[in-house]
Formats: sequence, structure tokens, C-alpha cells
Amino acid sequence: MKFKKFIVSAVLTAFLMVSYSSLIAQSGGESGGMTINEQLQLRIDATGSNEIQAQYEVDISVLEFTSQNMLESFCANFSFDFQRLQGNLAANRLTVYLDQQALAEREFNIGDLNDHFSQISRRMEYLYYKLKETQP
Repeated sequence: MKFKKFIVSAVLTAFLMVSYSSLIAQSGGESGGMTINEQLQLRIDATGSNEIQAQYEVDISVLEFTSQNMLESFCANFSFDFQRLQGNLAANRLTVYLDQQALAEREFNIGDLNDHFSQISRRMEYLYYKLKETQP
């Protein structure tokens, strides 16, 4: 009897762990998430899903934003067309909102978005360093 309870508990625990991992991946965890590097190039990881999400949470701890105002100015300059950025310096997070309808109309896929982010990364890097120069 104890052996059956142990087996049932083990199977249930394994099922819950798999379900939890799946939910994390779907909600923008490591797999299928978005990253940013020191050159300010955003990149969507397409290994988890080929579907473009409406929003991504990005860890910006590799960057050195010195104030919430600096981060907000940066986000405002790169919120246009089908993308909107919102930053939270206290959490070291950047939320990237994507207009899925506009992207579908253009027939964008993850590769196209990564190309777009690559193309604007130099402007993003330029502004980032200009904003850093003006901060106390």
C-alpha cells in the first residue's frame, strides 16, 4: 500500500514539474523568450516556439541604466510602429510589446523580427550612450 502511494506521488510530482516547465516556456521564460546584449541587440529565441508573442520580458542587467528617467527616455525613442518598450529599472526588466496584427499584415516571422532588431541596434546603442553621457 505504501509503495502504491509512493508511485502515485512520484508520478504526480513528475507531471506537475513538466506542466510547470511548459507554462514557464509559454509565458516567456528562457525558451522562446527574448534577450538583449551589450550592443543593445534584442533577439527572440525561436527554439521554444515559432509563434510571435504579444509581449516579452527582457532582463536588462547587462546594461547600466543609471535612472528610471534614462530608461523611460530610451524606451520612448524606440516605441514606434509595431513595437512598444516599457522599462522597470528597479526590476532590471524591459517589456517589449509587439502589435501582432501589424506583424501579421507584414507577414513577419521571428527571423524577420530578429533582423529588424539587429538593424536598429546601432541606433539603440548610440542613444543609450548619449543618454548615459547626460546623466549625473
